Amino acid sequence: MNTKILAINLVLLFIYCTLIVVETQGPERELGVLILTAMFLVLHVGANSVISVLYFIRKRPDLGKTYLLSALLVGLIGFGTCFLSVSV
Repeated sequence: MNTKILAINLVLLFIYCTLIVVETQGPERELGVLILTAMFLVLHVGANSVISVLYFIRKRPDLGKTYLLSALLVGLIGFGTCFLSVSV
């Protein structure tokens, strides 16, 4: 398992969640943060899932499993972060 891929994906999650929370302004700030974070999470998890399937097709199950685990972790951590950022 390649932990470098997991680390890069978690750092990327942290960066875009932080930027969304810091840069979103206005009277409906919480709703904007929720929608933007959810949209980026769907794109991130979707990209990791597609990459995982492509590696499984190319007979590279080690990288396929790593990207699949990365998609699951980003989804779980991001889901909590998405709702936590709205409540703060």
